[in-house]
Amino acid sequence: MIGQESESSQTVMVVEDDLIISALLKHMLARRGFEVHLASDGRQASAMVEELTAPPGLVMLDVMLPFVDGFDLITLIRNKQEWRTCRSSCLHRRRRSKTSYARSMPARPITSSSLFSQKN
Repeated sequence: MIGQESESSQTVMVVEDDLIISALLKHMLARRGFEVHLASDGRQASAMVEELTAPPGLVMLDVMLPFVDGFDLITLIRNKQEWRTCRSSCLHRRRRSKTSYARSMPARPITSSSLFSQKN
C-alpha cells in the first residue's frame, strides 16, 4: 500500500506518456494528500531523477515510454545510492519477463482501489 510515513513517502513521481492517465493518477494521488511530480517521457524522468534533491517515496512509471523505457529508468533509479530505498511500480498492459525490476506492477485499467491496495 502507498505509505505516508515520512515527507518523502508523501511524494510520488509519475512517469506516463498518456496525458489522460497521468492526469488521472495525479488527481487520485493529490486527493489523498500526495505531492505529485509528473514526467511525460523517459528523458524527462531521467532528468528529474538527477535534479530532485530528495527521492520520492514511490515512482510509478509506464514500461513503454518515448526515449528511455521504464526498465532502463528502474536501472537508473537503483544505481543511484540515495534512490535505492525508493519504491517503484511499473504501469503495464501485460506482464513481461522483466517484472522483477519493479516491486509491483498493477495492471491497467488502474482504479483507485487497485492503486491504493498495492503491497510493497
